Parts: sequence; structure tokens; C-alpha cells
Amino acid sequence: MKGNLDIGDFKKLSSDYPLLTAKNLQYWYWECEPGHSLLDIAKVTGASYSRVQRFMEKHGIPRRDKSEANKNRFECEFKKSAFLETMQSEEFRAKISIASKKVWSDPQNRKKMAVIAQNKLSEKQIDILYLASRFDGLFQADLVPVLKKDSTNISGALKTLFERGLLRREKCDNLNTKSYRSLQFKYFITKGGRDILTSRLSELIPEHKKRLSDRAVLYTNLKEKIVRISFGENQKKLLKVIIECGRPMFISNFYAAVNLDSKAICKALTRLSMRRILYRVRERNNNSLRDNPYQYIYSLSELGERLEDI
Repeated sequence: MKGNLDIGDFKKLSSDYPLLTAKNLQYWYWECEPGHSLLDIAKVTGASYSRVQRFMEKHGIPRRDKSEANKNRFECEFKKSAFLETMQSEEFRAKISIASKKVWSDPQNRKKMAVIAQNKLSEKQIDILYLASRFDGLFQADLVPVLKKDSTNISGALKTLFERGLLRREKCDNLNTKSYRSLQFKYFITKGGRDILTSRLSELIPEHKKRLSDRAVLYTNLKEKIVRISFGENQKKLLKVIIECGRPMFISNFYAAVNLDSKAICKALTRLSMRRILYRVRERNNNSLRDNPYQYIYSLSELGERLEDI
């Protein structure tokens, strides 16, 4: 117990609990650092917890709210360590688990929590909704350099907004992708997303509004750059061959036209097909010297025909 206790005039103290006075209670509870709890005061005075509580009410001594009590608890080292040990115990975790299951098993509680969560948005989610409202659709890969977050965080935020009905998505070709697959989800804002964004924008602080404007400008600058897909050296060679040929080609034709081994050619053609730059189908090659005359024949897709300066 910290501090020198001023026990006041002993003539005014009760014979049963001589330390239980309004002056001592005020000092222990509010003036001492860290403040004593009702249980601490009960142990010092020898009175019961309920008697100390009634004594405080009678003398008009206010009590801490739950937030202040938790803060005061963590200012006292032995209370903090005891509290953390209790939270980490198996018994405490089991009680929390049972209580959580009981709360979430009630449909009414789940509906209430869903309504509360529907109106809550993180700063990252607000940024995504704002960009989706300003531009005609967003790819996840386009958001990474703008939001300056890793793709995993952005993927989680997009999934949450989609599941809550604030964004809709459809598969489109992303010409700026560095992935092997150019067909990716493109996200568009819904009416519900636009409504909740409008209500949240009025609550934002000026610094957040300025950041939103800066990110919109950055996204505009990125989209104004020349759209060009990056290819590996082997892929460039094969694309030049099929463009110069001007017609579909069997895989055996590439063997003769390009100075590459068969594994490298197969790998490059597979990646171009996965990125939907080339289409491929199995057809009979009458000029084949193999036992199985059926081979893949490759042709440029609509996306491949729009390529420039490979």
C-alpha cells in the first residue's frame, strides 16, 4: 500500500472498523497512486466489500467506470501480472469460449452484430470504396502501388467488401498484370457501397480526406501510363514468329522457326495460353512424323491481336 495513510480523528471512527472513514476512502480510492479498489480497501479496513460499497454511496464518493478501473489495474504491477495470468489460464479460456458460443448461437444477437458490422469500415476499406466510386472498376494489382499495402491485406479487404455487398466483381482482362493469368476479378462499387461511403465521408477528418484525394491522383497517373504487358525473352520470340506468320501454327512449326529447346518452347507457349494471349486447340497435323498426329495448334487471341511493340 503506497503513501502515508491519514486516518484522521479516531474519535469519529467506528469501533468495529476504525479505518473506514470518508477521508481515508477518498484518499485510497482517488488520491493514492495507483488507486485502491474496493476489494483492496475492504482487506485493509476489515469490512466486507458490500459494506465499503454502501459506505461510499452514503458519503457521496463516486466510483470509477469500467474503463478507468481497467486502466488503474494495469498501472499496478502485481495486479497486472495476476490479471494476465488469469486470462492465459485454461479455465478462463474455457469460460470465454462457452460464453462466446452462447452469444453467437442466438439468432437475434447475430442479427444485431451484423447490423453493427455493416456500418463499420476500416480506413483501407474506405480508400478502396472511394477509388471504386471515382473510377470504372478496380483490379487488385492496380491497388497495391496506390494503397502501398501488400496484396494479402488488399485481397482480404476486397473479399470483405464483396461479401458485405458493397462491391460487385466480374472477370476481365487486366493488361497491366505481371501474372501468368490476365483474366482477373475487376471490382465495381454497388449502390449500397456508394450510400455507406457517402455517409462515412462526412465523418472523416481533413487529413483522411486529403489522403483520399492524393491517392485518386496517383491512381489516375498510373492508369494514364501506356498499357503494355511484360513478356519473357522466349515468349517474345514465339509471339514475333506467329505474328509474322499471320496464321495458326502447330507446336512442331515453332521447333523449326525458333532456336530453342522443346521444353523452353512448351513452357513459353503454355504461359502465353494461360495469360490468354494465345488460343490453342488439338488438331491433326498431317505433316507430323510422330506416331500421334494430333498436336496443339496456336493462334492469336483478341487480346494478342491488340498487342503493340512486343
